[in-house]
Amino acid sequence: MSQYLRFLAGPHELLLPVQDIVEVGDAGGASATSTVTGWRLWRERSLPVVNLPRYLGGSAGVRAQQIVLSDETGGLSIIDVDHVHGIVELDERDFTGIAEMSPALASLIDAVALADADTRCLLRLRRPPAWRDPLPVAAPAESPDLEVPK
Repeated sequence: MSQYLRFLAGPHELLLPVQDIVEVGDAGGASATSTVTGWRLWRERSLPVVNLPRYLGGSAGVRAQQIVLSDETGGLSIIDVDHVHGIVELDERDFTGIAEMSPALASLIDAVALADADTRCLLRLRRPPAWRDPLPVAAPAESPDLEVPK
């Protein structure tokens, strides 16, 4: 069994492996990123951010929560989401491949599982997340380098 963070972004319920998550926090009513991608200050470091509801075609008024992610190289990024439901445990056999979908969604999702309590599909994000429009690779020059929190 593996643990996943279950969250809502637009009309989609998604899953992220917990080992990729550095921090989950409330946004405190801050304005949403006006575009799909951008930068946000987090712990005195400028990180790339993806507004996931907007990326998935939904509206993006006020971001409710943000998830700080770490990739296998230690790089950090932020995704804005509508709501974090909590942790779920799923076995790899609970997932199945997805038939046909748009290229944008296929670059983001690698499998689907059904929630136990209802019939909603839980979409598992690829590791690392593969955004259709790649995030900028270099942070702004004024951004200080900080160690990745453990």
